[in-house]
Amino acid sequence: MEKLKRYIIFLIGLFINSLGVSLITKADLGTSPISAIPYVLSLNFPLTLGQFTIIFSILLILIQLCILRKNFKPEHFLQIPISILFGYFIDLTMILLGFVNPQTYPVKVISLLIGCVILGFGVYTEVLANVAMLPGESFVRAVSSTWKTEFGITKISFDVSLTVIAGVLSFLFSGRLHGVREGTIIAALLVGFLARLFGRALHFLEPALFGAEGRARKSAQSTAEQPCPSEHRIHPIPGKRQLLQPPGDNLPGIRRIPRTFQRETGKTAKLLWNTASAVSWSQKSSANRLLARRFSRWTAGGRIITTIILIRCGDTQRTMT
Repeated sequence: MEKLKRYIIFLIGLFINSLGVSLITKADLGTSPISAIPYVLSLNFPLTLGQFTIIFSILLILIQLCILRKNFKPEHFLQIPISILFGYFIDLTMILLGFVNPQTYPVKVISLLIGCVILGFGVYTEVLANVAMLPGESFVRAVSSTWKTEFGITKISFDVSLTVIAGVLSFLFSGRLHGVREGTIIAALLVGFLARLFGRALHFLEPALFGAEGRARKSAQSTAEQPCPSEHRIHPIPGKRQLLQPPGDNLPGIRRIPRTFQRETGKTAKLLWNTASAVSWSQKSSANRLLARRFSRWTAGGRIITTIILIRCGDTQRTMT
């Protein structure tokens, strides 16, 4: 029952997506990057925007098959009916929005922004359903997982590539730039941002719609984003200037060891110096005596290092001779 509910929400999001794409296209300031190539082709060939969207989506699925090979799972084929449905939804919403024909530039901009809001909400709805991905996002995921690239950077590169190819095709077929304009850039910048805003504002929807599973998923996301508890944090020593920590150090508030001290005592000295810095100022008296007694046996210069630790932490009453 819950799976059926998710698929229904996904289909609703798919329709909202197509409505946003169609309204952005009707604004006549360019379309979204994923629809740029189909839109340019539809302006120069007899097929519709939705039909070219289906062809382009199937091409992306075939490229995924070449990229993933053995990792291409059977559920990836679910993108084919989704792409066909999405294409028909686009043609349907283009007909429904036939009355939208803005003439002045301000009205075009308003239509574009409304389309971006609708498209952003559609993207959020698809993410909320969490059952499938459109071929564009699935293609980016295939590339990032195969070549170990960051998903966000790969998505930006993908959108830029689609926009450039659409511009080249427009010049090639019509001799002018048509179908790729400032609206394409605005849509690329706004849609993802708006989808994240909807996700934050409507965070209560997932637990409400999907019950215990939705609450569990939301709780897992919140736990992943929650900062470390205060008792596990490393407190810097007050009154001391905190320098930038070297790359690879995971403990904040640890001062970088002076070079002369590092050269003289090596890695063990660096460990002791950083450990002394990490200890909370309020607990210095007992903790650092214990550290000093334990670490003093490690190296021949341990007694000197111990003295430095105790002096550094303000515990000059007990030094080792």
